[in-house]
Amino acid sequence: MISYNTPFWRKQGLAGVGLGNTPWIELCADSSDPESGNGVIATFVVGDRYKRWQLLSDRDRRSAVLSDLATYFGEEALSPVTYDAIDWTADPWTGGAYSAFMPPGVWTGYGDALVEKKINYAT
Repeated sequence: MISYNTPFWRKQGLAGVGLGNTPWIELCADSSDPESGNGVIATFVVGDRYKRWQLLSDRDRRSAVLSDLATYFGEEALSPVTYDAIDWTADPWTGGAYSAFMPPGVWTGYGDALVEKKINYAT
């Protein structure tokens, strides 16, 4: 979660959503607080990107994410008010993250494991 004083991307006519092939971020979305007026972008580093990202220092991980945000939203994204990283895979209650977003290659690479156990819901 990266916060800014305002959701500056809206002044540019942008929705605050990024989905693409940047080096680190697979997905980001405007998660701004409508009451405070602060701008917040939720970012997700997943799959092989996550494995490489985890090997970086805290400083380099931060720089990597902000660099990708600058690709989507411009130089202003490089100067957040706060930067909070959560390692969802380390949380035993989430199992990885809060969503089932599957980027390209997941179904073809892991699909068999995802459907291995067949459940008969009719009984």
